[in-house]
Amino acid sequence: MMPEFMPQGPALIVVNTMRVLVVADTHFGAETFLARHGLHIQSNSDERLNRLLKCIDDSNCDLLVLLGDVKHSIPVTTWQEINEMPKIFSKIREKVPFKVMPGNHDVGIGRFLEDGELLEKEGAVIDGVGYIHGHTYPSGDLLGRLIVCGHAHPVVCLYDEVGCSLRSQPAYLLCSLDADEYQSKIKKIEQYGGFFEIEAADSGSDEGAGGAAGADAAFKNGKGDGKAKNAKKPRGRAALALSEGYAYDTDTAGDAESNDNESEVPESNHAEPDGNFAENIEKTHVLFVPAFFELAGGIDVRELKSSRLGPLSRCIRTSDAEVFLSDGTYINTLGNLMDEGETKKIPVRNVHNVRNVRKSRRSGDRLKDRPDIQGSRRGEG
Repeated sequence: MMPEFMPQGPALIVVNTMRVLVVADTHFGAETFLARHGLHIQSNSDERLNRLLKCIDDSNCDLLVLLGDVKHSIPVTTWQEINEMPKIFSKIREKVPFKVMPGNHDVGIGRFLEDGELLEKEGAVIDGVGYIHGHTYPSGDLLGRLIVCGHAHPVVCLYDEVGCSLRSQPAYLLCSLDADEYQSKIKKIEQYGGFFEIEAADSGSDEGAGGAAGADAAFKNGKGDGKAKNAKKPRGRAALALSEGYAYDTDTAGDAESNDNESEVPESNHAEPDGNFAENIEKTHVLFVPAFFELAGGIDVRELKSSRLGPLSRCIRTSDAEVFLSDGTYINTLGNLMDEGETKKIPVRNVHNVRNVRKSRRSGDRLKDRPDIQGSRRGEG
């Protein structure tokens, strides 16, 4: 498997027996949301769609995977989206078959799609690679593979010698998972009544992780030999990290079999994972993909783990994670970037701690350790 980068997206082409174009977080309809918050801008949906169609043409892809947050408004669907989404999907259908991996903003998107176009939110395996939006834990059959993930809108902020920030750039973050942390999260879910399918247990439909083999069969005879215009292949360490490091048996790639036997589903929330579970986590690598929406902004890769934005981001193993620009240029390891930030006194926002501070301020806990204030309240001193 060798990915190709399309900085004009940003978009990613995953090449194995098929050419799969991956576009994450388009956020069509975001202008209505911005208007409700006082920022009135003209809809840019046509320009964004044309950029997407250009990526389809240049990539010569067999399949397009829209990696979640295709539309923006939640929990309702706005009139802008009702008017625009049918036209958007119709234009895409004229170009290439596509699948939608629903994200947390995609409530109600099924009304605009045809049968077989909507995948399951827990992820799908297509041509040997796992795809998920990233706001949920992946289904069990994605583990042990490369998982391509959206949702986080990763960017990298570069700094000069004196610590002045340059403009942030869309970035890819390639990492493995901390197996201990991942398993501890799963145990917490089980402890508090959650449910996580260790084994794939989807029905034999064309949708979702269980139906991924059907997606493979439908598109394996496509234009697999095409090459993208303006798509850049990774160079140097990027090529090494993304090819040799994540090779797999091509004879079994994409064989995500559906499982119609309900008896294989754990009967209890406390069901013990099989012996291969930890091993599969160790073999899993995640590629976080930047947002396609030009106004999406993003989270600096240094802050992605502490942001706790999605289950996979919480389990990033920072020691061997690597950062690439949207054209595939290798930047550095995540660990080195974080060390550089500490050396240059670059402020890093810890979202988790900020939430705790806000909670503390609301509850008045910050005053508990102030004896002078406590004393004055009691009329002492």
